[in-house]
Amino acid sequence: MKELRLVLQGSEIGFNSKNPYKAKGYVPDPLDPRRQKYDTVEYQRIILQEAEKRKEVMRKIIQERTI
Repeated sequence: MKELRLVLQGSEIGFNSKNPYKAKGYVPDPLDPRRQKYDTVEYQRIILQEAEKRKEVMRKIIQERTI
């Protein structure tokens, strides 16, 4: 259940299917966790990393249910 929640809920940058353009390009600032900074390269890296993580979790869920 925890894995499914990870797939369905938003990410660390606030990106999910309900708000794909919210704060586009902004990522958490490592120096001050309450702020965000504009970094499109880091934003793309995080998006791709989270998409890959979600794919792996879904593959794991599917494999567990088909066994």
